[in-house]
Amino acid sequence: MKPTAPTIRGLPKVHKTGYPIRPIINWRGAPSYKLAKHLTKLIQLHIPLPNAFNVKNAVQLIDELREIPHKQGIKLVSFDIENMYSNIPSNELVHIIEEISQENSLDDTITKELIRIRRTIIDQNYFTFQNQNYSQKTGLAMGAPSSAILSEIYLQHLEHTGIIKIITQHNVLGYFRYVDDILIIYDNNLTDIHAVHTEFNKLAPTLKFTIETEKDNNINYLDIEIQNKEDTLIFGIHRKPTATDAIIHKTSCHPPEHKHAAIRHMVNRMNSYRLNDYNKHKEQQVIEQIVTNNGYDQSITKYFKETGQKTNNNNKKELWATFTYFGKETKAITKLFKDTQLRIAYKTNNTIRKRLSLNTRNNDPQQQYDQCGVYCITCPDCDRKYIGQTGRTFHKRYKEHFHDYKHNIRKSSFATHLLDNNHSIGPINEIMTVLHTMDKGRYMDTIEKYYIYKETQKNNQINDKNTVKPNAIFDIITSHDSK
Repeated sequence: MKPTAPTIRGLPKVHKTGYPIRPIINWRGAPSYKLAKHLTKLIQLHIPLPNAFNVKNAVQLIDELREIPHKQGIKLVSFDIENMYSNIPSNELVHIIEEISQENSLDDTITKELIRIRRTIIDQNYFTFQNQNYSQKTGLAMGAPSSAILSEIYLQHLEHTGIIKIITQHNVLGYFRYVDDILIIYDNNLTDIHAVHTEFNKLAPTLKFTIETEKDNNINYLDIEIQNKEDTLIFGIHRKPTATDAIIHKTSCHPPEHKHAAIRHMVNRMNSYRLNDYNKHKEQQVIEQIVTNNGYDQSITKYFKETGQKTNNNNKKELWATFTYFGKETKAITKLFKDTQLRIAYKTNNTIRKRLSLNTRNNDPQQQYDQCGVYCITCPDCDRKYIGQTGRTFHKRYKEHFHDYKHNIRKSSFATHLLDNNHSIGPINEIMTVLHTMDKGRYMDTIEKYYIYKETQKNNQINDKNTVKPNAIFDIITSHDSK
């Protein structure tokens, strides 16, 4: 791993007034990145969190809201923790971790290790922007893998020491939290919700809770629209004003699993949430319009209603292999693993980011020989081909072939072929073709083997034929290349 300083960028919150910027820090190359992941695993292993007030998803929330008896005067309100990560009082985490460790009879050595790692990560609260270094003075490191669980430890401690007292004193009927979003249900005749909000903002000097009340007896929370009627709560699907109907188009070069994921999600959500007939029919029409606008037939929604979602019923750890999807060839290759225990996943290279990125490569034909990778040298007299790889530059590798030929050294198969057949050698730009540029490694080995295999099938290669073995995957690729 080559550590690099974390970098910051801004993402506009276009759905909010004033378009505030959400800071995003890339911690992937940070010196403490792996240490932060290790801390997360240690905490999950040794510090069980009660999750007494957490909701896992909207389905659980709907079920729990329906269990609360509804009567006149019932109201809903949502609180949001503003800039949560950067405002968590990280200096209090040491005391909290020690307290939880004692409650769970955790070994002192493990407790000290957790605190020491936490301190190291907090000390790495820095990032770069436009070649300037900045230090984050308070809170948790934005982008660090450990920030989510450390903030959860603090918030659950706050809930069990301070928030529980507030909601009890003010007769709050229900308190639910998903990360930094809080939903409260209360009786307007018994609870002054603005007093509750004021007391929440006194819990910690750095934490600020914003409030959003019902509008026309409606409130949105997560992806749910909650209608507060006189005798019941009615649930619908909420989409932000910035939401579009864009999903992966049917004609796009993506695996069907990727194309259908958004449709499956929308159909499963419609069927999982407790929607009344009107809202369910309304959502069905929205889904049908979205799939139509993206080139699909509306009947595809009925397919997902019938199939549902596959789940792993056994507890065995599954083995996965990831393939880069390029079209039907990839599907044909993955069918070879159909009767094995290997599960297949796909990724794509045709991302929007790559489409919008500028191509900074030098297009000078001579510049390509200053790189390394897999190459092909063609005999100028018989057109037979030699496939090779090099971790040095192609130019240096060509000089080595030329040197062997000139000094009658049978070191490479290419030089041996020229000398045995009394054939000539040509200049680099006429006989050497760069097939792929890449660094040394298993990927380079595989690419070299493929091109050797391909030329062997044509009976046109100079390489040692004894090294070529049957390969079903290469057979599929070469058969599609010939079409």
